[in-house]
Amino acid sequence: MEEGLKVIRIRNESVLLHFDDVQDLIIKVIKERELEII
Repeated sequence: MEEGLKVIRIRNESVLLHFDDVQDLIIKVIKERELEII
């Protein structure tokens, strides 16, 4: 049981990390677009 929970936790953490990476990419794209507009 504990091993299964650990796997789920690791997967959840990896998903959260992926979300953070996506947010960073979106912020970079927005900044690049703002620079182009300016």
